[in-house]
Amino acid sequence: MGWLKERREQKRQEAQRQADLAEQQRAYLARVFEQVLQMAEDGVVPDVNWGVDIPFRLLKSERLYAASEAVYAEKKLRRKTVGRTSGTSVRVMKGVSVRTGGFAGHGVDYHEIVEHGPGILAVTNKHILFSGHKSARIPFRKVVTSQIDRESGLIEVVRDRASGMPEYFYINEQANQFFADLMSLMPAVEFGRSEPEVRSVELSDGMAMFADTV
Repeated sequence: MGWLKERREQKRQEAQRQADLAEQQRAYLARVFEQVLQMAEDGVVPDVNWGVDIPFRLLKSERLYAASEAVYAEKKLRRKTVGRTSGTSVRVMKGVSVRTGGFAGHGVDYHEIVEHGPGILAVTNKHILFSGHKSARIPFRKVVTSQIDRESGLIEVVRDRASGMPEYFYINEQANQFFADLMSLMPAVEFGRSEPEVRSVELSDGMAMFADTV
């Protein structure tokens, strides 16, 4: 049975290797996120390869700060009718009955989060951008709040619009917090007419930006 013991040890070592790699990934991303957030506070544009193709056409004065694969969703107001039927059933013939009476019901409003599927999320100094099955372009001048929703863990963005309903983005727990923090900083970033400073972010060779995100 020595082969079985050896096989178990190989599985244990592989599991430990994967756990160590995941921890290195988290630590690496934490360093990158910290640098980008500091650059945003300083009004500096980060030079980072986020590992995704950017499908957006940016404005002349617009600069990319972060991008990732993500899932986009919206909260929608729905209405349904609830109630009960009343009356009696009258047998007309064998196997056939007719019900008399009516239906007493009333409308009830409820909220539902509607997922629009995966795509590319980007944060610039001017917009929150999403490209997927449904696209979104949210100007920061219209953003009322951007934060992590405590119940769902999603990035929740509320903008000034008629419905007042929030929009949601999801990457993963670590990246969600980073993107929410970055969105909170962006309204204060202003370059004016001058060309902003661009600074490279320290990168580790072979380390993916976002593993197992969507």
